[in-house]
Amino acid sequence: MKYIITTLIVLFAFSGCSTITPIQVANESQSQFGGGLYTGTLEKGIEVDTKGKKIYRIFHRGSTGFTPISAVRMEAERRADKFCNQKSKISITTSERHSNPPHILGNWPRIELLFFCDKEANNYDNRSISKYDDLHKLKKLLDDGLIDKEEYNKEKTKILNN
Repeated sequence: MKYIITTLIVLFAFSGCSTITPIQVANESQSQFGGGLYTGTLEKGIEVDTKGKKIYRIFHRGSTGFTPISAVRMEAERRADKFCNQKSKISITTSERHSNPPHILGNWPRIELLFFCDKEANNYDNRSISKYDDLHKLKKLLDDGLIDKEEYNKEKTKILNN
C-alpha cells in the first residue's frame, strides 16, 4: 500500500510539470504542434520583412488544464524578451500558434512564438504594432473568459478597421 501511494504521488508530480523548450533557430527546429491530435490555431503577428533576420522559436506549455493560456503566453513573451535583452535588442513576434480549448486530456494550454531580435522598435510602424498589441490583449480577455465571442468579434472588427 505504501508503494502504491508513493507511486501515485510521483506520477501526479510529474504529470503537472510544464514544458519549456530552449529557444531555437526556427528553420533548424520543428514545431511542437506538428503531427499531433491538437494542432492549435496559427495567428500572424505584425507584417514585417524578415529577410536577413534570424527567426527564433519558443515553446511553452502550462502545467495543467487550469493554467490560463494568457499566463502561458506572457511567460513565453517574457522569455523571448529576456533572450533579446541579453543581446541588447528587443523581441518582435512574427507569428503565434496556441492551443484551443477545451484544455483537457493532455491538451494543456500551450503556445509557440516565432520572433526575431531587433535593435529598435522605431523601425516598425507603431500603429501596426499597437493594432496587433490590442488584438493580443483582446484575445487574452476572450481566453480568460472575461468577454464572450460576440463581444470579441465586435471589438476585433473595430481594431482592424482603425
